[in-house]
Amino acid sequence: MTALSSILAFAIVLGIIVIVHEFGHFLACRLVGVRVETFSFGFGKRIFGKKFGDTDFRLSLIPLGGYVKMAGEEEYDPNNLKPDEFHAKNRGQKIFILFMGPAMNLLLAFFLFTLINITGVNVEAYKKDPPRIGYVEKASPAEKAGIKPGDFIRKIDGHTIADWKDLELTVGSNPNSKLDIEIERNGKIIKEKLDIKSVSSYNVGDAGFYWNFKTEILEVVKGKPAYNAKLKEGDVLESINGKKMTYFEISDFIFQGAGKKLSFNVRREKKEISIDIVPKTVYFFQSVPMNTMDEAKKKLREIKKKFPKLKLYIMRKFGTFRVFSEDMDTSKPEAPYHGFLTLGNKGIIGVSMVPYSPVFKKHYGLFPAMGKSVDDIVRLTGMVFSSFKKMIVGKLSPKNLSGPIEIAKFSQRALESGLSNFFMLIAFISLQLGIVNLFPIPALDGGHLIIFSIEAIIRKDFSQKVKGILLNIGFALLIALMVFVILNDIAKTLPDGWRSFFNWLPFL
Repeated sequence: MTALSSILAFAIVLGIIVIVHEFGHFLACRLVGVRVETFSFGFGKRIFGKKFGDTDFRLSLIPLGGYVKMAGEEEYDPNNLKPDEFHAKNRGQKIFILFMGPAMNLLLAFFLFTLINITGVNVEAYKKDPPRIGYVEKASPAEKAGIKPGDFIRKIDGHTIADWKDLELTVGSNPNSKLDIEIERNGKIIKEKLDIKSVSSYNVGDAGFYWNFKTEILEVVKGKPAYNAKLKEGDVLESINGKKMTYFEISDFIFQGAGKKLSFNVRREKKEISIDIVPKTVYFFQSVPMNTMDEAKKKLREIKKKFPKLKLYIMRKFGTFRVFSEDMDTSKPEAPYHGFLTLGNKGIIGVSMVPYSPVFKKHYGLFPAMGKSVDDIVRLTGMVFSSFKKMIVGKLSPKNLSGPIEIAKFSQRALESGLSNFFMLIAFISLQLGIVNLFPIPALDGGHLIIFSIEAIIRKDFSQKVKGILLNIGFALLIALMVFVILNDIAKTLPDGWRSFFNWLPFL
């Protein structure tokens, strides 16, 4: 059902975006008098459809895009052009037809962003806070740069940091980068170098500093100490034993408190209550710490091969990686894994926790909503160009690109989390499609636009042979890109990433 719901969500997202894009071309054709022979969602063999007037509206076999086929677009007699054929129109009309596809994607993004802003945007309160550091992870880039809790981050690479949202975007969009950073501490400005690392298969930048998050109880496991003490989902932990601590500190405090009574100060709705809980001792097996995820994955494979029944996972903590087994509630277990894993123990109370920050819904009037939509589009457009620039100069890996499999996953999650997030995803992808389609790459709208624009400047048409070569090159590039992003999506789900396909390549 998960796969089916992902496919359905993906079909809805892609369907809306593609239909709007192709409708832009179709509308422009009608306005300038070009006959449209086919309006297709998908490529390849026609599955079904219906003809209205001169146009066959169809669904085709491969649902990864769509197209509008105009009369005389591919095959035409330059000496005997019919008035309703594409090449019978002047260059300005041709440019208008090609531009209207991406323009409709941009218009869709603007409309959806405006609609979302009017109906209300969920805003995490902390993102509007000044960029004061609440917690610094041990052995993280932030700690190595000398950043401490309480520091203000004033500038990164000359860019003034306005708030936590700006700080997270700046760090997240600069993985594997060494940046100049200005810190304010006790009224003094300190300048350091921040070596931002990349985390996750999505190559998101991480510095290891965080806002002063409190802790919210997401789930309470029946029969465990927290459940027996009547801790509830939605409770916010204010302190333990009178000590206030961030979300990032609480787990370790509980782990070390096995068998000891801990007093939790909890906010439940508008009341504060005190709950005493004694963490239960559980056992687990762990590997020695390793410096890289690749080392940890290699160790994980080695242990799984030796002990296939053992349930294992990798945890990144304090700048290192370890292989851990699942917790065991039994009495102290045997340790048959000598040379691979060692036995450890910790305290648990039987909850899952998440960082807590108040969330409020902000509504905009029509014109402020439109203004914010323009700001969002400008900001996101800048991020798209910045990302491609970083890929070109080697600061960002092309592995960061997502294809249809990843988009299907995002679509399902967005749909499950509510219509607002679903429409936000559609707006974001539509914006990116509109921008990328304007890139001067043959076979994209932008490639055709650049050809017609050059022809307009030199007042001479390229030969059909030259145009054919350019379009074939562009089509080959698009097929290669499609193959890459699909394989990249698959690689993100595999334990060894791209090495799973080509483990003989040393540079992957």
